[in-house]
Amino acid sequence: MQARGRVAGEEAGFLTIQFVAAVALSLVLLVIVVNAIVFQYARGVIATAVADGTRAGARAGGAPSTCEQKVHEIMEDLLSSELAASVDVSCTADAATVEAHASVRLQPWLPVLPSWEFTESASAPVELSP
Repeated sequence: MQARGRVAGEEAGFLTIQFVAAVALSLVLLVIVVNAIVFQYARGVIATAVADGTRAGARAGGAPSTCEQKVHEIMEDLLSSELAASVDVSCTADAATVEAHASVRLQPWLPVLPSWEFTESASAPVELSP
């Protein structure tokens, strides 16, 4: 049945523009949320890598090269090459401790969002062999 005074198909497609706009906005919000989840995951991986790197360096008698190697190994296993490339890692050691510092700048998937910058640090006492 047709409503009085209306021609069939007169309003056909009226909601199409609104529907497309709502779907597009929903997808943009989904990308933002997933990007935030990926950034949180990357932060956890980097924190773990830095902590494990200092422990590996401490077990090796305070070797900074062992620390850096372990940090890069963990990041290569758990992060994409793009995320791992945005991390600058440095390890230092003295007679008592091994320290690792990671400076990170993660670029968002959408260019209108700001990048996320943070640092992670860890230290471990050098283990002396008997």
